Amino acid sequence: MDNFVSLGLRLPVMITFSLFVGLLIIALALFFLGRWDVESMWSFSGFFVGAFAVILGIVWLIMLVPFDAKYHQIYRVSGEVLSVSNVLSESGGDLTRTPVITLEGVDRDLTMDDPRAVNLQGKEVELTCGVAWHYQAADTYSCSIYAIK
Repeated sequence: MDNFVSLGLRLPVMITFSLFVGLLIIALALFFLGRWDVESMWSFSGFFVGAFAVILGIVWLIMLVPFDAKYHQIYRVSGEVLSVSNVLSESGGDLTRTPVITLEGVDRDLTMDDPRAVNLQGKEVELTCGVAWHYQAADTYSCSIYAIK
């Protein structure tokens, strides 16, 4: 991915993983402390905590489709804006409202929902981007302005 610099995982992924690990630790603690017998209330609460941790883990894994880390990270990219344009929509041949920018040194077009993007041509910018996965289609790179130099 050219000169994209990873800034780490996105916040929802980090929160979900932290909840999963916390609930798993609680379930294991209840199990190893001997509170997992059928006669006590602890067994039911331990069972539900453990079941919730397993369900949360399965949901988290499904959320990670495709299982490639590049789709779950935030990237920073910088360079001079060479051009700003729009793309044709599939239906009717109209132009989309989302500006598509081309940066120097980046071989992919970047989309941006910010209306300020139309005035960026010829300026040095630093962008924060995410990569979106689409079924049977090319990845899209959606960015927001971090700094205009």
